[in-house]
Amino acid sequence: MLLSTSQIAYVGVAAAAAASVALVLAILAAASMSRVTRRLDRALGAAGADESLEERLAQAHAALAAATERVSQLERRVSELEALTPHALSRVGLVRFNPFDDTGADLSFAVALLNDRSNGVILTSLWGRDEVRVYAKPVANGDSTHPLSPEERQALELARRQRRH
Repeated sequence: MLLSTSQIAYVGVAAAAAASVALVLAILAAASMSRVTRRLDRALGAAGADESLEERLAQAHAALAAATERVSQLERRVSELEALTPHALSRVGLVRFNPFDDTGADLSFAVALLNDRSNGVILTSLWGRDEVRVYAKPVANGDSTHPLSPEERQALELARRQRRH
């Protein structure tokens, strides 16, 4: 069966229309692929000359695994440090005073250094014109077995009232 000239023209027009639609679809697919490629480049970093998408994904996966392991190590370290924190001398109370009437400045001091359980030490320095004396008194559960001066008690109370941040 032979086609007439008008039928051949219709077939040609239909083929041209189909080719045009295919061309438009190919252009849209290429634009979409370009957008996906740009997004992957942003997500995975710029590709090297020889790197395939699979290689870049493998590198990203390895980097993620390394970061996950590092986070686990840091979490373990933070837990260790948190366990030590109650024992650290983190609360300080300082009182400066003048223990002698014949000196003119508050050069003596009492400092209480306590941990979160109110254990630690009180250091007292008495300054005089001719000498300086330093005393240390242990503190357990917020009190000392040694007699405390009013300034030492004040320093102890200042340290006990401090809040951790």
